[in-house]
Amino acid sequence: MRTLQITPKNGPAPSEDDVHRAASSLSDLELVEVQPVNGGLGVRYSGAEKPSTLLSHLAETTETDVDAWEIPWDVDQPLESIFGATTRNIKITMDSETVNTLAQQQYRLFAFKAVKLEPGSTSPGAEPLVWFSSSKFSEKTVVTWESVYEAYWSDTQIVPKGTVEASCARPIDLGQTFNVTADRGCDVSGSRDANQPIYLASQAGEARTCGIGQQLPAGMQELCALPINDRTRIAVRPVEKILLIFAQEKYNTGTVIAQAFAPGACIDLTDQSFREVSFQLNPTKWGPAKPWLEPVSENDTLDFLIER
Repeated sequence: MRTLQITPKNGPAPSEDDVHRAASSLSDLELVEVQPVNGGLGVRYSGAEKPSTLLSHLAETTETDVDAWEIPWDVDQPLESIFGATTRNIKITMDSETVNTLAQQQYRLFAFKAVKLEPGSTSPGAEPLVWFSSSKFSEKTVVTWESVYEAYWSDTQIVPKGTVEASCARPIDLGQTFNVTADRGCDVSGSRDANQPIYLASQAGEARTCGIGQQLPAGMQELCALPINDRTRIAVRPVEKILLIFAQEKYNTGTVIAQAFAPGACIDLTDQSFREVSFQLNPTKWGPAKPWLEPVSENDTLDFLIER
């Protein structure tokens, strides 16, 4: 896997579409991620093709002199670890009949996001939370989020269909530790390290609920509820797997959900920044039939959203 930056030298930067078109002509190159960075483009790909070959095909595709751009470096690191926050998207395509029926019957789109408890971390009773709920959708609906996180603790008990509300929350990054303090406060310590999980530690003197949240366009929303005992530490890592469900329920964000309340799709974006899926109603069907899309049936347990 290689990560490189394409920087303009004698003209404008190429577009993301330009890079995708150029890459499609190379047999031993598969794009993983493309995003604007520092006035140019950050590109991550797998395969044996050299960066110079990609640049040459990019020049041919855009009918531009190859000297218009340069590649100041390429490394084997995720874009996120180099440039910070990464934006990811899922586009949901539906026909007009499906959209009209969903609107008329007051359906909502619900999303959940997975986390992983690192080896050695235990949190019996951990549950996923509704990450977002929206009645705004169309024939082309895009779900967008960023790799920006927070950690929280709460007095709320974890009960099915109960809502968890943060009592104290702080922005946090991978590698840092969120501390639940004895004075009912919280703070963050440590340095950022994209190769490490987020650590949750308690000195509260009693059991609490804690977890992490992730940034959506509407704001930060909690992903999970994890019981934590006094003087313990949990290592948790965000996972790029999203469960989408269309349903008529009225659950709010932060609601504890242990079972799927309608058929859904779990979409894996590991090492990807974009997926496109389709949805139809009557009968309910998610597509495409790809290894990265796992159908979820109504009443399935959602324990797969808390990986162990």
